Amino acid sequence: MKKILFIAHAFHPSNHANATRPFLEAKAFLEKGWDVEVLASGLGILPGAEEAFSESNQFRVIRLNDPLSRLHDWLSRRDGWLYKKVDSMLLALAWPDLPVFWGLKAAWWLRNKKHDAIVCSIQPKSVLLLPLLMKRVKASWVIDYQDSVSAQFKRYPRKSPIHRVLTPVLAKIEKVALSRVDRAMFTSESNRQAYISDGLVAPEKTGFIPQFFEESLYDRSLRWDGESFNIIYAGNFDRTGRRTPEVFLKALGGFLKKHSEAIGKVRFDFYGRWWPEHGQFVEALELQDIVKIHPAVPYEEYLKVLQTSAMLLLVTSPVHNLFIPGKLTDYLGACRPILAFTPLDSETRRILCSANVKSYICSDEDVSEGVQMIEQLWADYCERNLSSSTLNDVAEWSSDVLGGRFVKNVGASLLRNRGVNTE
Repeated sequence: MKKILFIAHAFHPSNHANATRPFLEAKAFLEKGWDVEVLASGLGILPGAEEAFSESNQFRVIRLNDPLSRLHDWLSRRDGWLYKKVDSMLLALAWPDLPVFWGLKAAWWLRNKKHDAIVCSIQPKSVLLLPLLMKRVKASWVIDYQDSVSAQFKRYPRKSPIHRVLTPVLAKIEKVALSRVDRAMFTSESNRQAYISDGLVAPEKTGFIPQFFEESLYDRSLRWDGESFNIIYAGNFDRTGRRTPEVFLKALGGFLKKHSEAIGKVRFDFYGRWWPEHGQFVEALELQDIVKIHPAVPYEEYLKVLQTSAMLLLVTSPVHNLFIPGKLTDYLGACRPILAFTPLDSETRRILCSANVKSYICSDEDVSEGVQMIEQLWADYCERNLSSSTLNDVAEWSSDVLGGRFVKNVGASLLRNRGVNTE
């Protein structure tokens, strides 16, 4: 039996956006007859949620507690001045990011374990410490970049002075880790090219397989009712910075001022943690009757919400240009129209322009363009033209295509380097 370990801070049934890819990769290897083990945290797992697979001789999940992230999560739910200060201090001091203790615990757990192959999902950044701490790491590891680390910080320096000073140290750690492992896989071609141009990894050690969705998780009997005009967003916005709902909400408010006939029809449904700072936009724009805040829902329920909504909201900013948001492929799989606020030069925009889905794309910082896109959405709605795409339109983003490609490219390479017969 070929034994593979997936190191993934977020893993189903977590509702975190980064839980999807390692889950689908593990599923693909499991279906190909591998013995699969997963090392994860409890991030994003709602009360009562059950593991995605039943534990067996061929599959098991080990979850390690992440105390610092739990403390940050608890603090972030408090709105007092002291809580915010402590929360900000944690973010400024924890290096390379909050789950650093989880990364150290994971390294301790791994010290005496043996696997034919290890796939290490880079989200969060602390996971980068593992292939450096584990001195026996050579060609048995693959680093799978859902996020961008040193290349990201070079282009968008961190705010914390401590993190800025330590950024060159992190780049050295990353370069050493990448020199040891078998290969680095990237979900974003822009990120892959940035890592190569920055001299962090040799081109021949890299591969590109984008995010993908699992068709079996969607219920194709579900349909939008054809009457509601609801825009939905599930997940979290940044508390500060540019990936906030500000531009979208201003565009929505501007649209409603021009089209009073839409009042009573239009609704924005948000699922997740809504920050008080964003509630101020709602009040200032008098959108209290339009914006509906819902708690986070399990992943399977989230996919149902996507499929039954009129349109799906996507918001990115320049700091996301080196990675693709996980929810984008969830959206493609849902086959519903997408309203996207994204930079002109982003890979997300290029994907939306090339994918066979109905999309309404505008700048992440242009309110007037956002008004025009919502007007176009409204016009298409009134003309009964908010059509869904089909599975054939988005098949190239499915796990049937990309999951199999990941197993073929990654699995065979890993085993050859370990001297295992892959025939």
